[in-house]
Amino acid sequence: MAWLDDHGWSLSIDWRDAEHKSCTHQPHGNWKLQGYGMYEAKDWVCKNYASFRCTKCGMMVQFNQNYYSDDGEPMPVTRLVIVP
Repeated sequence: MAWLDDHGWSLSIDWRDAEHKSCTHQPHGNWKLQGYGMYEAKDWVCKNYASFRCTKCGMMVQFNQNYYSDDGEPMPVTRLVIVP
């Protein structure tokens, strides 16, 4: 939660151990933190990310925020859903 706060992200993005309500399995799975951090691509675009995976169906959700390393202006946080 401190990482989210340090980067100005909403604390509602902390899905750790929350129930995956639309999980196709019964009982439903829970969201587990897969990773978070920052990386810089070859095109000088930096990305903050936090990703979660459902313990039952394997669906993954990754929150991303891009910004350029030279001016540091962050873009809005987006969400990428990956269905296995």
